[in-house]
Amino acid sequence: MKKDFGIDIKTVGNHLDIKGYGERDYSKYTLKKEVVFPFEVEVDGKTYFANEPITVSGNTVFHLPMTVNEGKYTVVVRAYALNHISNSDAEEYANLSYKNYIAENKINVEVSGRLIDFTLLDVKNTSMWEGRNKQFVFGKGVRLYNLPLIKGDNPKFTNEGAFKKGYAVSFEMTTIGNYIGEAYGIRMDFDFYVIDTKAGSRIPVDIYYEEVSGKDNKKLGLIKVGGKKRQ
Repeated sequence: MKKDFGIDIKTVGNHLDIKGYGERDYSKYTLKKEVVFPFEVEVDGKTYFANEPITVSGNTVFHLPMTVNEGKYTVVVRAYALNHISNSDAEEYANLSYKNYIAENKINVEVSGRLIDFTLLDVKNTSMWEGRNKQFVFGKGVRLYNLPLIKGDNPKFTNEGAFKKGYAVSFEMTTIGNYIGEAYGIRMDFDFYVIDTKAGSRIPVDIYYEEVSGKDNKKLGLIKVGGKKRQ
């Protein structure tokens, strides 16, 4: 949603196994090509409503507005024969019957929402990430592609960056989709690495913590972070 996508309807394919047909490019025998979306789209700033036929030539770039509802849809593409007559029926893939002048294909698609703009808003419980007036050192936040921050990322203390134990963080993300009034949530799956600063590489590792009984303080074993079973 709220992104561009392209469609190019090809006229190359196999037809009747008779003289003048067979496998070839039928573009010079094609009157027009069109696509029908069951939802609203935009082309070069012009809006086309749902189920409105759109004539295309070559690769056409469409824009999917954020007002489209998420879900599964069927898009219809058609190629009209040069000698097309009105009220002609469409035939799947190719107009093999002499009565049909339209080749039609139906494509199943799915419109899905997006999560973008992961922004770190604050690092709690520490003055190391506070700027003026005890506000976050990055002001209104910093957009990130990964966590955690590392040494050198703190603009206030250049030798700080990595989060310490117990540091809580707050963040926000932009959602595009049908999320109003729904019981949606965010689940994070983490991958952990040891950073080799000399080699400039990172090595994937597993991290465990020890579970302790709240009743008698008895150690219950190691639990893998992100896992469900005791190790």
